[in-house]
Amino acid sequence: MMHRVPLLTAMILATPLLLAVPLGAQTAAQTSPEPRDATPASPLTGTHWTLTQLNGEPVKAKPGHEGWIELNADTKRLAGSGGCNRLMGPYELDGASLHFRQVASTMMACPGDSMPREQSFLKALGATTSYRIRGITLQLRSSDDTILALLTAQTAKATAIQGP
Repeated sequence: MMHRVPLLTAMILATPLLLAVPLGAQTAAQTSPEPRDATPASPLTGTHWTLTQLNGEPVKAKPGHEGWIELNADTKRLAGSGGCNRLMGPYELDGASLHFRQVASTMMACPGDSMPREQSFLKALGATTSYRIRGITLQLRSSDDTILALLTAQTAKATAIQGP
């Protein structure tokens, strides 16, 4: 003989099971990691990196007067511009450790705020001890992990228009 459970009793017994599914799903969603940037990271070497932020301040340079760097993996040398003068010199790369050694520049006089910004950029390069790349953004960091400068990877088309 089959026993019948009153409908109200069955509903009361099933309620905790029904509530457990949404609560469990909510907990999993709350503890899942933040979504990561889907943009693949640009390579450190062989990329034209344009200066976009220096010492926490956005860099607004006139066209043709942007600061930029390129690192050559074969020669272990930096080429670039401080916004007015050409930059060159060796670099050392070991994992996430990055050091610019004896960066030299040409010595042309530059109008407006180009010279102070260029000097700050050179100082940031000299203080760099590590880097991180997030998508198309390169972070140059100091020994205390402070972000000294942010640079953005430029596409081949933008580099061809802008020039080296």
